[in-house]
Amino acid sequence: MISISRSVLLHRLKTAGYAISSVVLISWVTDALNEGLMFKPLLRYLYPQAVENYQHPFTDHPSLMIWLVPLLAALFLMFATSTLAVHHFKRRHLYRLSQPVAAPAMAHLVTRATGGQALLDALPMSGRPPLHTLHALYLQPNELTPLEAPCAAIGIRLRARALPDTPDIHQQYTRLGHILEQIRREAGPDERIAFDLSHLPPELASAATLACLENDVMLCYLDAKQVLRTHRVICEMRE
Repeated sequence: MISISRSVLLHRLKTAGYAISSVVLISWVTDALNEGLMFKPLLRYLYPQAVENYQHPFTDHPSLMIWLVPLLAALFLMFATSTLAVHHFKRRHLYRLSQPVAAPAMAHLVTRATGGQALLDALPMSGRPPLHTLHALYLQPNELTPLEAPCAAIGIRLRARALPDTPDIHQQYTRLGHILEQIRREAGPDERIAFDLSHLPPELASAATLACLENDVMLCYLDAKQVLRTHRVICEMRE
């Protein structure tokens, strides 16, 4: 998440640099056309007498500098901003998975409805009280029936989340992103949310991996010993 924040910061710096350069250049053009000064309050500290006597850029050396310095400053700022943009565009995103660790207590768990029973059985007793919502992804409504009784027995709320019946990964990614965004908004920024990949087809697992990154959701799965493990998708910037 740090790399994403850095990317946003660089983007804002570039935007601010171009905006300031545009203001300076527009003011410089206005000065050249009107033979007036828009920077008098600032330039008065540098050339107080020359600013008062300013009539034309080419009258004397101070007048020339008063007219030329904003132009040079704007061009330098635009050059530096463009260099920053090119340097940033050369950097590529690297997505990787963190090392899996034992699943911590979590408040929300997202899983495929057809594999929800196995996931509930794998949860340790110590992890069950904090888990108060199971979000079951389904294609057919009858897939939810086997989960209703087990969830009610251990006091877990069952939320049904419909999936698009399509092989299009982009549509699945869009739908999962909307689901996770809604869950994150309802849960709050501090709640732990995990997405179970154990019973997902490859195309849905691929879409879920990127959707979890954008919504700060952990990935989880059942290992060979039927122990729930979690890891995160990490985005890094590389040269």
